[in-house]
Amino acid sequence: PAVRTAQDVQELLGIDPERYELLREVEMDDHMTGIVWRRRDWQPAVSEDRSLDAFFRQRSEETLKAKIDPVGGRLVSFIRFEEEIPGELRLSRDECLDIALGFLARMQPGLAPFLQLRQQVEASSDSDREHFDFCIGKQGVWLELEHIRLSVNKTSGQIGHVMGLSVDPAQLQAVEVTPLVDEPEARRIYAEALDLKLGWETDYSGSGKRRRYVLKYRLVHKEKGREIRWIDARTGELICSKLD
Repeated sequence: PAVRTAQDVQELLGIDPERYELLREVEMDDHMTGIVWRRRDWQPAVSEDRSLDAFFRQRSEETLKAKIDPVGGRLVSFIRFEEEIPGELRLSRDECLDIALGFLARMQPGLAPFLQLRQQVEASSDSDREHFDFCIGKQGVWLELEHIRLSVNKTSGQIGHVMGLSVDPAQLQAVEVTPLVDEPEARRIYAEALDLKLGWETDYSGSGKRRRYVLKYRLVHKEKGREIRWIDARTGELICSKLD
């Protein structure tokens, strides 16, 4: 379902408007919209603490926060900053996983074939949440720094948080993962473009207060003077870092 309004998020995640008050909707710099709800029965704690940390802590207490892309009609992230009231369910990890996969199927139809559950330490027995972390990729080639993380409450079946819903399944379906440049050719391209650049770097290994520097050689592109980060496996193009 398209998610473009606070009401869409409420319906998707089962946020009861009788229990939660919509506090604010904020247009963000990246053309996203931030939405915040708070429990209607929340009362601010009496405190003499006037620090900035206390201000932000109180601002987030007993809230639900979502980030949506109203143009694309999708939920980007969601998290509960509240002490959840335990439900009557006693869901197993597998049952929670089924709920998580069902939620992702509603949010991003067609994404399931590109997900792989990462092995991780299971939640402790005294935790009410099961946490899941999915790698995203195709035919064993995984997207760097792209994960979907979410949690499910074992006593209510509610989604506790979800992050990383930025990948378009249609783009994954269209992308080619078979390299046209083999490893020996990639090594040759890399070696021919490589140069050494001498420079000073800060040494953080010492325990003293004085800043120390170490003279080191860096491997860089001989023409651009920047670090070579990747080689395009389809075209052989060298991809360098943006900074020197």
